[in-house]
Amino acid sequence: MYNYTSHVNMLNDNNRMYFYNEKIRKNKNIKNKTCCDIGSGTGILALFALQAGAKHVYLIEEQTQMNQVIVALMNENNINENKYTIINEMSNKAELPEKIDVIIHELIGIWGNGEQGLSYVCDIRDRFLINDGLIIPDLIEVHITLQANNELYKQKYNTQPFLNDISFNNCLNTLHSVSNNYAHYCLNRQIHIKNDDRYYIQNTSDCNIEIIKYDLMNDKKYDIDNLTKLCIFKPNTNIIVSLLSTVKYYCNTDPHIYGDSYSNHGNWEKQIIPFKPVTHDVIYGTINIKNNNRSSNKSLISISLKHDKNNVLNCNFST
Repeated sequence: MYNYTSHVNMLNDNNRMYFYNEKIRKNKNIKNKTCCDIGSGTGILALFALQAGAKHVYLIEEQTQMNQVIVALMNENNINENKYTIINEMSNKAELPEKIDVIIHELIGIWGNGEQGLSYVCDIRDRFLINDGLIIPDLIEVHITLQANNELYKQKYNTQPFLNDISFNNCLNTLHSVSNNYAHYCLNRQIHIKNDDRYYIQNTSDCNIEIIKYDLMNDKKYDIDNLTKLCIFKPNTNIIVSLLSTVKYYCNTDPHIYGDSYSNHGNWEKQIIPFKPVTHDVIYGTINIKNNNRSSNKSLISISLKHDKNNVLNCNFST
């Protein structure tokens, strides 16, 4: 189970909350639709859907401890219990009583399909989503580049609070009561959601960017489970010392509103992989992202980069 700190950090993640508020809570296409929220956690995305007028929301959440948190959030925001159903199962084992119009999720891991999250979305899609249904978000990109330093991002400014009309008090109190692993300083943490200016990886000048793109509406599950990306990097600087990967997620209908892992306090992970400094003008290789057959919530990442026949980076890890 995610601890108290993790859930509060997710609720305070400005990119996450701004994106889902725009694409779910303000989405007129959700009205009178049946939705499924995969990996519900606190239930905030399901709340957004119900506030947008959803007919019913099925919340798939494996951790039974979160039931109380979800109910507390719904009750304090005046949502009738007949409007939602909590299903305590892994999503690939969950059965829904009807077809659904919309899938909402945030099963976006490091390197896109980390923890096999996108595979779970495709499983529900293939079994329960109607032919002309929606997935929010349906496009996930992993942006990969090489860097001359190990910095992740520059600080953003001009933040403005939003979502002041949602109550989290009972939700946080209940979350605290069911969490058995949290830091003492979090006991009095509040939700202070802010929207910030975007400063994304495209602004880098060290090297070109290679993009791995997952299309959850159209990609076959097998292809998402077993992905290989050929990469060619042409650095613009004399010395390269690390590889950087970040995640971007959005909807095909409006790519200008997106979330990313390149924010000040983004919940989605970004990763820097340092290596011995190199001065080559062209670096090429492959990145493989595959499901770990020995674990239902792990993905295997393999990266091999070379210059001519000389190794620049070879690494294997799971996430």
